[in-house]
Parts: sequence; structure tokens; C-alpha cells
Amino acid sequence: MSKTNSIQLKNKDKVSVYQTKNGVITTEKTSTPLNENNKKNMRTISLRNEFAEAVHATTQFRGRFKSAAQQIKDGTVHQRLVASFRKLLQKDTVHERGERMVEYGDLTMIQGFEFNDKSKFGINFNAPYEVAVNRVDGLASISIPSFVPQEELKEHTNATHFKLIASVAAFNFETGENAGLVLNSAKFPISTDPTTDINFDLPFTPNESRHLFISLGIVFTEVLDARDYALYGGEHNALRIIKVLPKV
Repeated sequence: MSKTNSIQLKNKDKVSVYQTKNGVITTEKTSTPLNENNKKNMRTISLRNEFAEAVHATTQFRGRFKSAAQQIKDGTVHQRLVASFRKLLQKDTVHERGERMVEYGDLTMIQGFEFNDKSKFGINFNAPYEVAVNRVDGLASISIPSFVPQEELKEHTNATHFKLIASVAAFNFETGENAGLVLNSAKFPISTDPTTDINFDLPFTPNESRHLFISLGIVFTEVLDARDYALYGGEHNALRIIKVLPKV
């Protein structure tokens, strides 16, 4: 008969227990604060600070684009945005390493960002479009000439209709102030019949000086008995940042 021994564990919330062929092993998690005066730790601290800055910017960005991206299914968007913000803040020449900020980085590096990495906008939508932004008047315009959906859209099983989503957003990542607008097009059948011209006029504050982001996306649906049904939980829907204008 095996003998059982009981032991008393302190700080149980910090203890991990592992079963092995030779018995049970317990380990206690420990952490030692980094000494900021130690030169060996300075780089680690700098990287940690800038990672936190990128995460904070990502939270702001996703919050503003939540409405436009709510029908986009991609579990990697957060980590990809964090990686993008970490890269662009390294272009900040105003602050030293460890203090660099997204607000002073190269925000144009976000242009082309896809909210759905597995179903990119450029693959799903091939029709030409033009983007114009007038800061003085406070207007961003997206013009899409008439096109034939079956020729310009990627085919998806059971998709019968689509709509386009456009948005404009103004950001100051340092203060956290942001504002924006989201517009939806009419719903169009995916057929050989040409669409009408599709135009989005997205107003924002005249003489806006903050960073501006313009996005364009597509949502596929199946219409059955006059009811709209999401297609595969939105996994084919796409949204792209099509234009970025740095602050002035």
C-alpha cells in the first residue's frame, strides 16, 4: 500500500502542481522587479514601455472602428495591430527609446491594414474606386463607379447579396481623443446586373488637424425569404484602411 503524505503550501495562488511518473512536483512563481538603474535592464524596460504604448493605441483604434468591423471575423486582429503600432512608433524621432509614442510615429504604415487577414478586401473587391480628402471643408469622399458584381467580387458559396461599409476617423493617440463616422451602402444582389454608382461622403470637423483614417469594407449576406443571414459568421467579410493622412 502506498503511503500518502500531506504538505502545507504557502501562497497557493502562486503554486503550480505537475504530476510526473516519479510523483508530484510543485513550483512557486517568483518575480523580481527590474532595477531601472541597471544598464542591463534598460533595454528590457524600454521595450516593455513601448509595448504598453502599442497596446494602448490598439485599444483606442479598435474601439473607434468597432462599428465598422463588428461583422468582421478575425481573432488575430488585436495582435496584428499591436505589432503594426510597435513598428510605426519606432519612427518617432521626438522621444528617446522607451518613451517613443504612436502619436509621433509614422501612421501611414497603417495604410493597407486588413481587419480580416484571411479574407482581404482587395481579394474580395476588385472594382476601381477613388478617395479624396479635404481637410479644410472637413469631407472625405469615396467614389465607386458602377460595376458588375459577378465580375468584380470574389465568389462565395451561398452569398446572394453584399453591401459596402465606409468610415472616417480622426485620432490624437496622445490625448486619446478621437471621433468618426460609419456609413453603409444599399444592399446589392450579386448578379450580372450593374450596380448604380456608389458614393460615400464622410464629413468630419472642418480644418481637422488630427491623424485621419479612411476605411472601406464589404459584407456578404444570404437573403432567403426576404430575410438576411450572415454568411459563415462573417469569415468572408473584409475591411481595409485605404487612406491615412498624418496630423498637420
